[in-house]
Amino acid sequence: MLSNEHINLIKTYRKKRPKYIKFPKIFKEEHTIIHLPFTEINIQPDENVKKELNENGYEIIDYLKGTAKKITDEKNVYKIGKVLNKLHNTELIKKFEQRTKGTLTKDQHSKLLIVFTYNDQDIAGMSTNKHWTSCYNLDNGCNKETALNSIKYGNMAAYLIKEEDYNDLDKSLARISIKRFVHYKDNKKYILLAENKIFGDEELSKIINFQNIVDNILNEYNLTVKVRGKKKFKRLDSKEFGYSDSYSENYEYLTIKEELKLIINGSYKVLKNGSINVDGDVNLKLEYEHNNPLIKDGKLTVKFNKVSRNFTISYCGLTSLDGCPNEVGGTFNCDWNNLKTLEGCPSKVNGDFCAYNNIKKFTKTEVNKFCKIKGCILN
Repeated sequence: MLSNEHINLIKTYRKKRPKYIKFPKIFKEEHTIIHLPFTEINIQPDENVKKELNENGYEIIDYLKGTAKKITDEKNVYKIGKVLNKLHNTELIKKFEQRTKGTLTKDQHSKLLIVFTYNDQDIAGMSTNKHWTSCYNLDNGCNKETALNSIKYGNMAAYLIKEEDYNDLDKSLARISIKRFVHYKDNKKYILLAENKIFGDEELSKIINFQNIVDNILNEYNLTVKVRGKKKFKRLDSKEFGYSDSYSENYEYLTIKEELKLIINGSYKVLKNGSINVDGDVNLKLEYEHNNPLIKDGKLTVKFNKVSRNFTISYCGLTSLDGCPNEVGGTFNCDWNNLKTLEGCPSKVNGDFCAYNNIKKFTKTEVNKFCKIKGCILN
């Protein structure tokens, strides 16, 4: 609970809130509860465990189930724990056990909630009296003024919590801060963007796709905001040097057409079937961005047909290669994603094929099964 001193301070900032600040109808109450849809649990292998297995001739099949196979033997299945025991690597055994110990059954998963809140105390206290802390802590945080200004400027927060604890957000498992951006010509028009940083149980948040669920719900609202001219917005709390982990002062909500112009170095043509031919390079990397209309639910939202030079789609959180071009004239790069299969990849690549640092380590045999390559396979 917040102290009386905190509460009085919060009331002072609440009185400063401009009258034009409203909240979307999708959040009917100060605490809007979203029941999580159960999704397939997807745990990234520990890089050190993965490296140790690879160096000893093993490849991970399913990290959650703890299974692996020998690279030279496609038939037999081995237990990762037993392999690590044989290698006498006690440190990696601990890492492997910790990584899988916290996974959820479907029943446990269904008892988790996301609470979207614009309650003043929930916003100002988002890093006070929680099992995490940050620069927003009201007692000693270097950016506690930002937490207080979040009330004044209509920011929100999303909390991940167990069903039985939803009335006590101090027991939350994780939290994401949500920033308000107002249109540069009309401050009554606004969008809400989630910070690309999670406080609390980051591992659990990855398993249940906490960030993606919050982003998708906010995007449903953001796409309904109609403005004249460009969808150009400014972060409201930046008026008083409000701190953000993810955003600068301005944000432009681009259309798919506008995004294509940014990632294509060359010219492109949309064919009658809706697919895209590119004369030049395509370079899409979302390492520090998570609200791009070209990616949704781990897939491309557009379909490429032919790309004359290089095609790069890295750090995009992809779980599928659907939408990738059929032919690539240069190098095809899909590294640093969450891929378990190469289905949907190009059938022809005239340069190199790069697919390293995905959930699955793809063998050269697997790559050649899907694609005819003239260059090297970097896996």
